[in-house]
Amino acid sequence: MSDKPSTEKGGADITSSSRPIVISSDTYMQSLERVSRLSQLGKRVKEEKFDPKKHKDTKRAHIAMVFVYGYMLIVAIVIIGAPLFNAAFTNSKEPLDVERILAQVGSLIGAPLGFVIGYYFKEDK
Repeated sequence: MSDKPSTEKGGADITSSSRPIVISSDTYMQSLERVSRLSQLGKRVKEEKFDPKKHKDTKRAHIAMVFVYGYMLIVAIVIIGAPLFNAAFTNSKEPLDVERILAQVGSLIGAPLGFVIGYYFKEDK
């Protein structure tokens, strides 16, 4: 018998081979361990079913929280940063007006924030 593979691509053709397939006991035990790990993984995957409503609600809440925290961060930066900027860089000639800046921030970000919050709290039918 020759050690050459019985097919062109190197795979063994089991139906035409007359010699038995021999593997070591270590290889056999490793194969059994892999099969048992895969079967345990399959059981866990089957137990955890995908719930699209839960996924949608989770993403919706995440997007809403990012917008709300971002809006609060921008407002805090304006409230803290404008007086610091006035104290450091302006010499009483046209200081930054915090109220005007907050009004502009509110007009720019208020509509998208309202849309996201409305989407988050909408009713599912």
